[in-house]
Amino acid sequence: GFYMFNVTELRGVTKAYAKVIMQGAEKVQELMGEFKNFRKSKNIHQLIVESNNLEEDGDALYKTAMRELYETEPDPVQIIVWTKLFNRMERACDAFENVSDIVETVCMKNY
Repeated sequence: GFYMFNVTELRGVTKAYAKVIMQGAEKVQELMGEFKNFRKSKNIHQLIVESNNLEEDGDALYKTAMRELYETEPDPVQIIVWTKLFNRMERACDAFENVSDIVETVCMKNY
């Protein structure tokens, strides 16, 4: 998206947001590694909680990013571009929660 929209500078919390997305992707990967043996896993519940916490961190960053964007950016084109980018980042964070919720449901139904 950044290339497609010709973004040349990052805004405020973009790096922090990207870091949360990376951590969430790593957490989901770890969760999937545990999921194959979920009945014997001692830390699958903790991984689910951590994944959900990262999604909440992403929600907080989304609110901050959007507020700052609409409060400080005078260029309507930049508002459109960054709204789309922040929405994509928000959907990425939502995916972590969706995966962890599905894993949790499967675990609960199969214990």
